[in-house]
Amino acid sequence: MLLFITLISIHYCYAFIPINPLEIKYKIVEFSSALLPNIDTIGHNLLLKNEIYIKFILHNENIPENIKKNSILDIIKFTQHADEFGGFILSHYHDLIDYIL
Repeated sequence: MLLFITLISIHYCYAFIPINPLEIKYKIVEFSSALLPNIDTIGHNLLLKNEIYIKFILHNENIPENIKKNSILDIIKFTQHADEFGGFILSHYHDLIDYIL
């Protein structure tokens, strides 16, 4: 109910406040496009950390070979899920921009 009242209030505010809806749309697009490079750096940093962890696992003589294999495969699997999440974000970003503009 509160959401409905808020939306009605915003609708009637347009009659009194000279806001250009196109400017708001552009601001949303600019803000969301500024977020994407930050998300991309997360993926890049994850890949760099993976390299460190995998090298550590491979060269650690105290870890049995079967555990090395499973650990490295788990790291790769985790990275795949992170990459899929990145695709999910890009897909929704596309839909957002399509809806807004």
